[in-house]
Amino acid sequence: LALVQPREGGYVDRHPYPEEVLLLVEIADTSLRDDREVKLPVYAAAGIEECWIINLVDDQVEVYREPTVLPDGRAVYRQRTLHVAGDTIHPLHFPECRVDVATLLP
Repeated sequence: LALVQPREGGYVDRHPYPEEVLLLVEIADTSLRDDREVKLPVYAAAGIEECWIINLVDDQVEVYREPTVLPDGRAVYRQRTLHVAGDTIHPLHFPECRVDVATLLP
């Protein structure tokens, strides 16, 4: 799921650019390892500011922020926080929005 900046005419002619992605959400069960080890570095390298992994294996939501490229060339997120049922998350681009983690988990 990607929440992107509104654009006149939408995105029928192209995919959103990384700077237009306000929040990227992956839902992971069997794909958890690939989401963490393959997709997250790609998102960080592109500069996507915030990614969530709804981790159905461990019943938690992993929030990744502050993408950076390390001196060795690896792209990572500097900030990783884990949230469980009972927690509330405030997306970076929607600080007035409160997401109850329990509503995202089975």
